[in-house]
Amino acid sequence: MSSVLRPYPKPAPRQPKGWKPLPRVNPERKAKRYQAAFGDKGEWVRQQRCVCTGRFTGQWVNDSKLGMVQVEVVAAHATSRGAGGDSRDLIPLADHLHKWAHGVGGSHPALGRRFGLDLKELAKDFEARWQQIVARAEQVSGR
Repeated sequence: MSSVLRPYPKPAPRQPKGWKPLPRVNPERKAKRYQAAFGDKGEWVRQQRCVCTGRFTGQWVNDSKLGMVQVEVVAAHATSRGAGGDSRDLIPLADHLHKWAHGVGGSHPALGRRFGLDLKELAKDFEARWQQIVARAEQVSGR
């Protein structure tokens, strides 16, 4: 065996692969989760009166802490999505109250106590009304 170094050709330089950043959001998954969380019912809920103030979107209400506030009704989950809430748990709620419920010192149970409401029962009532609307629509379309 000889200890002579034999020249070997250098390997061809590799072309680096183009680095493509991963998208921050998977659009298909986001659409699927939105559909599960809100669905068609979300639009209908946003057209209803706020369960706490009784106002529609665009009307004004005098809040005890904020003064005069223009109401924007949002589709809020009575059971949070992290706790398994989905479109069955939607209730119409004024945006400023929804933000208060998710802010410091607020919660959905505290919001219910503030207005003397059981939000989960209201969610069940809205789900029953929604199912009636869907059933009527299916009868009309002849499915």
